[in-house]
Amino acid sequence: MTQCVLANLPSWIQAFAALCLVLLTLLTLIELKKYVRDTNKIADASVSQLETSQMPFLAVAAGEQSGAGWGIYIRVSVLLST
Repeated sequence: MTQCVLANLPSWIQAFAALCLVLLTLLTLIELKKYVRDTNKIADASVSQLETSQMPFLAVAAGEQSGAGWGIYIRVSVLLST
């Protein structure tokens, strides 16, 4: 019996190595999935940040403006990032 196991030892080592390779591949895919999820979160935050930076800016000033008399003047401008 012992001679049979020793005769097949290279096959057992190869089978164990293949199992380890499958487990390592599975763990790598799990980590890759986490990386993709985090990358998508960063991309979504980047888009949201870009949209926020391009929102209109509203300034209200009270007082006399260039000879037009007293009043409330509203200036709206869009800030564009470069």
